[in-house]
Amino acid sequence: MATSALAEIDVLQAALGTSISALKASIDSQGFSQFKSDDISPHPLDTGLPDPTTFYARRAIVGLCQQIIALVQDPAQRALIDHYNFLLPACIVAATETKPSFAEVMLEAPSGGITLDDVAKKTGIDRIKLRSFARMLATAGYVKEVSVDCFIPTRSTRGLAPGAGPVAEMNGIFSTYAPPATIVPKVLNLPSDSTTPAPFEVFFKTPFFPFLQENPAVLKRFHQGMTEIENHLDKGISADVHLDDLGSSITLVDVGAGHGGMSMQFLKHHPGWKAILQDRAEVIPQARQATQFWKDNMPDALETDRVSFLAHSFLEPTPLPPAPEGSPYVFLIKSVLHNWPDDMVKLMLENLVPAAPPGTKLLIINFTPSTPDSPHELHVDEFFDRINGKTMEEVQRMDLPVPLPLDVGFGAGEQYVSELDILMLLLFNSRARTAEDFRELLESTSWKLESRTRLRGASSLLRACRV
Repeated sequence: MATSALAEIDVLQAALGTSISALKASIDSQGFSQFKSDDISPHPLDTGLPDPTTFYARRAIVGLCQQIIALVQDPAQRALIDHYNFLLPACIVAATETKPSFAEVMLEAPSGGITLDDVAKKTGIDRIKLRSFARMLATAGYVKEVSVDCFIPTRSTRGLAPGAGPVAEMNGIFSTYAPPATIVPKVLNLPSDSTTPAPFEVFFKTPFFPFLQENPAVLKRFHQGMTEIENHLDKGISADVHLDDLGSSITLVDVGAGHGGMSMQFLKHHPGWKAILQDRAEVIPQARQATQFWKDNMPDALETDRVSFLAHSFLEPTPLPPAPEGSPYVFLIKSVLHNWPDDMVKLMLENLVPAAPPGTKLLIINFTPSTPDSPHELHVDEFFDRINGKTMEEVQRMDLPVPLPLDVGFGAGEQYVSELDILMLLLFNSRARTAEDFRELLESTSWKLESRTRLRGASSLLRACRV
């Protein structure tokens, strides 16, 4: 037993070393400085879209470190620590919700650090409470205690600051989406469909979106948080989606489009394309706000009728007439389906069929959890050798499996998607769907899944065809 455990830790250690070397070499090749825990200035790889080697090396390092922890830590101790992990988000909320926030005060601290007495005076936080949550944050690496009750910021502190990521906004609604987790044991045996209240509705006595409408302040922070999440965690959506093969002249029907930011990016890249932005009447009443968004960012699309607006619920059959001759419909559903249980997703897909003759293309952009690869022998060292110097489009075409000895989906490197899976369960009786989940839903509604392409972020592009 001891020999087996030692061999496994040796394999993990070697893979971790290889991944770190790949990351360092990639950073050096781009002329960037290596990461430093005490450097609070934004690193280029945090603010931009990382190259493929950097993207996958970071995922591998996180995943391998977690696998090593799971291997060496006492199981009972680990389970108890995970049991109390809800306390860390509470400390993160505490670090962002005062004015000025704990994070802002820390980022302005002198080089030698700042005492908790000074932090308490600036934020108004009780000193005893402050010490407890500051040390919890230090354990997680968000700050560092350099002497008794004296702390300095780390590069992770910046992630808690306003404007530096989604957490500052999402913390404002933490008390909205966290409580339903406390009643999960009571709802485990209930069906996951639209006729059964989701845990959120059971707890708050109203569904999630009506709750937001009744609480404008929460709704505002929710929308701001969603925007920040896409900007920071799904940067690859606009860069890694390649659609030249769809043709030079199509009509893109953006279902649940909002203001149509994604469609705008496609129209800028494809001058012969047109777009129809479809959303509820409440979202685009007379398309006033959406029209202003396009006037500000792509006025020529309005002037040449390349973009139009359709106030329509995707829960009703599409009213679209047949597609214009020479410009077939291509339907796009981006970051929508995870909000709905399976029976409603089937309804949405069926509602597209009246305007989708056989051969019509459907694009789905959504976060998709990984599933185990077929047996293979690709190890971490060969994986990074093969993607070194390649563009993301080239890496996508390779369609490589997750390298050994990493767990499915790079393990903890894909933890965000696993967390979203549970969050969708709590809020909507929904889930984060795998490619196979989507395949089954599509095939039951006159569509066929053709491919899945991973993007740099939490999402994938799934292509389907009407059959």
